[in-house]
Amino acid sequence: MNRLVVRAYNVGFGEAILVTVPDKSNKTGKETIRHILFDVGNLAVGAGSGYRVFEPVVKDILKRIGRKSVDLYIMTHEHYDHVTGLYDAHKRYGLGVNLDYAWLTASSATGYYARHPAARRRRDLIDAHYRGVVRYLATTKEKQAKALKHLMKNNDPKRTRTRVQFLKSAGGASKHTTYVHAAKRLKRKIHHSFEEARLTVLAPEEDTACYPLGLMPLPLMMGSDSITGGRNKPYESAVPKPPNGVDPKAFARLLQRRKRGLATDILAIDKAANNTSIVLMLEWRGWRLLFTGDAEEASWIMMERQKRALKPVHFLKVSHHGSINGTPDDSILESILPINPTDSRERTALVSTCPGTHFGDIPHGQTLKRLAQRGVTVRSTTEVSRGKAVEISFEA
Repeated sequence: MNRLVVRAYNVGFGEAILVTVPDKSNKTGKETIRHILFDVGNLAVGAGSGYRVFEPVVKDILKRIGRKSVDLYIMTHEHYDHVTGLYDAHKRYGLGVNLDYAWLTASSATGYYARHPAARRRRDLIDAHYRGVVRYLATTKEKQAKALKHLMKNNDPKRTRTRVQFLKSAGGASKHTTYVHAAKRLKRKIHHSFEEARLTVLAPEEDTACYPLGLMPLPLMMGSDSITGGRNKPYESAVPKPPNGVDPKAFARLLQRRKRGLATDILAIDKAANNTSIVLMLEWRGWRLLFTGDAEEASWIMMERQKRALKPVHFLKVSHHGSINGTPDDSILESILPINPTDSRERTALVSTCPGTHFGDIPHGQTLKRLAQRGVTVRSTTEVSRGKAVEISFEA
């Protein structure tokens, strides 16, 4: 076989990518067909959600790998729409995918936050904001709440943690699990089985405290348990009263302004997880493929700041489902997709997406236009029906 094949499944709003790689032995020259599987998951609610899609997707994955083991599974980051698929396929349909090696993001490792106190404080702040927003949304009838609840489901730490634990445990069936970050040295046989193909992790940093968080101070309507009267008490019973001497109308306007910061806080929580995405460069027989998870601007800036190998590539998995904040600005984009290509090989960008099912304009039309203006062919999982895969081939 002289083709590397990327298969991106239409799972709705989520991600599931299987990469088939012919891999020659450095010693014998014998070629072995290996597979890399990224994520598998979709949203918890909305038109882009639904566990039923995982039955045909996982069955096709098993067919492609010959019901053997996936050579390398990569969980790019801890978001429900990236981690629930293998869990659901196993729990609901009894479909198990064996994994020879599994790479999970460093922050999912047991004991991670004990080793990184700054990241622990950051995590505690995120969790406090999340609990506060959940409480507020449970009691409000504002029109904004529906869209916010939609995004909150994807950031539910409890539901996501259950899926990640499955991937970490025997349920994920991995023989070798590694918690990776950009500075970790990844060696063959210890961390993966590839010989000819070169795998390089460009992100994330090990200590997630390096990424800006951008949360606003906790609104008075979304305070700690002591402010709200306990986790089980509704917000209405804990609406703060204006301090002595403060005009009640002015105080009410202040509360309204703070409530309007809900969307900002939820998006900040979303970014926090996205910027821990594993970013992988795969180099094979002159081709370079870059898989980015949901990495956002802060991750791209950090990669550039740390002088990571942002080389020109022939394939880009467009980050964060084609959102405006998943593709870097032109100065960084020029490093990976220069306007003047470095060779004559075709360049392709892939978007795993589902229009109209998520908070914001996704996929972002101007972002896709920016890629096309660089002479890049843009492909999308929306080209095929739900449960099917878009195929992109790279000839040796």
